[in-house]
Amino acid sequence: MCGDPPKEFKNSNNTLFQEDIKGEASIISKRLGSGSVDAEIKKGTEVLYQKYTNIDKTLIDSYFMYMVCIIITNDKNTTSETKINQLVQFHKELFSKAEKDKEQIANELSDTKASLSRIESKIQKLESVNQKTKEKIAFSLDMFPS
Repeated sequence: MCGDPPKEFKNSNNTLFQEDIKGEASIISKRLGSGSVDAEIKKGTEVLYQKYTNIDKTLIDSYFMYMVCIIITNDKNTTSETKINQLVQFHKELFSKAEKDKEQIANELSDTKASLSRIESKIQKLESVNQKTKEKIAFSLDMFPS
């Protein structure tokens, strides 16, 4: 049901990273079914992003999803129906987080574009002032040849 671990981690010796993800995934899997875990998913992924800045966020998310799936499906005290419901809830909330992240990035991009536009406008004004200054200097030199 969960498939293989992401290929980047299949034969990895980075056990600390794998244990950290397993710990965060365990926290999430225990809370599934008892309400929204959106805040826990965000908190868990942020902890991992901050700790492992040299690893791509997509890889962290992939291994995180894999570990949550493994923990849920290996729980012998939970019915299959509950496991499926927990996996569906986790994926819905994870994709909801992804949509929110996407919106935030779009807003930041829009703000950056607006800032860039203002900077370009200021550069054009400075270039215009610079050109006028050059013209005045050239005119002055023509008026008073040496």
